[in-house]
Amino acid sequence: MSGRRDKNLRGGDIAESRGMAALQDFAAVAPVPRPEDVGIDAFATLLVADENMPRRLLAGDTFAVQFKAVSVEQLVYTADEIPWLRGVKLPFFLCRVDVKSNRFYLYSYLNCLADVSMLHRSGVDIRAELVYPLCDDDARHTLGPAILEWDLSMGSDPEFRKKAVAILSHWCVLLRHQLKWRILSMTMQVDWETNKIPSYRGDIMYAASDPLLLQGVIAECIDPLSALGYTLGHHQTADLSPVLELMNKLRELHPNPIPHPLNDINKHGADRLSVGISRLENLKQHKADNPAFYEQ
Repeated sequence: MSGRRDKNLRGGDIAESRGMAALQDFAAVAPVPRPEDVGIDAFATLLVADENMPRRLLAGDTFAVQFKAVSVEQLVYTADEIPWLRGVKLPFFLCRVDVKSNRFYLYSYLNCLADVSMLHRSGVDIRAELVYPLCDDDARHTLGPAILEWDLSMGSDPEFRKKAVAILSHWCVLLRHQLKWRILSMTMQVDWETNKIPSYRGDIMYAASDPLLLQGVIAECIDPLSALGYTLGHHQTADLSPVLELMNKLRELHPNPIPHPLNDINKHGADRLSVGISRLENLKQHKADNPAFYEQ
């Protein structure tokens, strides 16, 4: 369009550019070009001062960021967008930008992503800090208080930059933990206050009643169980029978084949669970037939 520009779009672009500039006080920021933007505006890597070489900055944790002006009070995700939100494989933060005061608020998606029932909703309404009563038919979530809040003058303070890196490093560890366990219907209990290190209180497990979710839980367990059984099988006194028994119980729970992501199940004729059980049964038999080999 020539000779004009949408005011709201320009305001959003300004908020995004200022937010990225503010993050650059303590992180290396790589913007996502607008034609390639599918929901993540930038990828950022924390910059940690090298205590042995003051002029050197070391790359720390990497995370994804979405920027919004503070005038945007809610984020609405439709049913087909929720799986994308839950599937982001990096710690994911929302940065709200107050252009007038040059103040910045960083939020974690931990609270809403912990809700397994999101997968069954027609949409979800996410808001920052506003508290709603949640019930079975309520699709509204609050992100809770900002995990980090600062302005341009604070961003130029070396002590604040060091503090911001420490806070975000802790959050990245927590969110990577949540990413690992989310498919297993587990979530986390975390207490936090703005500009303070978060406190981890433990995990909560929910029942995976949905067949697809159950299949996902089983699929995530197969490879670690196979590795555990294989390791136990090579120890002289260890008994891998309990692991085999558990894997056979999983087969009873979910008889449908679970293919390996790198294999074509129709071509290879076997699924991951069957392959794992077969390998462990062969190892168990080999151990029984050759005890001297495992005494070494």
